[in-house]
Amino acid sequence: MLARLGAAFERERTFVADASHELRTPLTVLKAELELALRSGRSEAELRDALRSAAERRTGLSQLAEDSS
Repeated sequence: MLARLGAAFERERTFVADASHELRTPLTVLKAELELALRSGRSEAELRDALRSAAERRTGLSQLAEDSS
């Protein structure tokens, strides 16, 4: 029984590590895009592009979360 619990714990730990890795890159890109958009001197078109890109990243993250469930 302890061996099975240990194996289950290891599977959970692996899952969490994999999920964290899958989320880290798109979240980092999203953060960078939004921080750049907030810099002064951005045109309306640049801001619109940043928001569009952020929305696409959010969609991708939502799909990733739905695929994991």
